[in-house]
Amino acid sequence: MFVLTNAMYAEDLEGNRTELAVFVHDKDRVDHIWLRDKMDSFLIKLFKDPDFRNTVALELHTSNE
Repeated sequence: MFVLTNAMYAEDLEGNRTELAVFVHDKDRVDHIWLRDKMDSFLIKLFKDPDFRNTVALELHTSNE
């Protein structure tokens, strides 16, 4: 069994703080390499691009309904 984990803490110039922990269960390890290689790019875009962040938040909210 495999779980990719990544945690990040960021603080912007105005002092706003964000903490994020990501846990991805990849039971067959099929997507392990792809996930590992793409996770950093995803997190950087999530923190730097407000439109992308809103899209992700909307998708997460919709998928939990």
